[in-house]
Amino acid sequence: VVDTAYMYQNNAATYFQIRFGAEYRFDESFSVLGMFGGTPQLGDNDGASAFTIDVLAIYRWDAFFVGAGAGSWFSSGNDGRHPEDNKVDAILNAGYRFWGEDNGTNAEIFVEARSAFDEFDEYERYGRVSGGFRFRF
Repeated sequence: VVDTAYMYQNNAATYFQIRFGAEYRFDESFSVLGMFGGTPQLGDNDGASAFTIDVLAIYRWDAFFVGAGAGSWFSSGNDGRHPEDNKVDAILNAGYRFWGEDNGTNAEIFVEARSAFDEFDEYERYGRVSGGFRFRF
């Protein structure tokens, strides 16, 4: 599985998100997806590029899916400021398969929101939102 996405964080920066991983399917509807990757910073002066490790539980029906899980945010600019701290994030995502078969090679579009567990009350400042494409091989 490969994800590519544009990520936005209000109080920090914009990022390019790329993740690689594998999925284990329990049945036609439920799977667990493990991914690792990076989020190089694209613009703005706050924030910093980060390395991520994410685990998501995915539920599917037809071409739609929703997922929830947790992930790490290891920042290269960890200087004690919120946007650059290393964090453990809660992750929610949803998407739609627009090409290919369910159990074969396919392409999906997805949106995702993530926030550090200790920053839920400041999501409007430090939460991250992304949208992009997921390719399954």
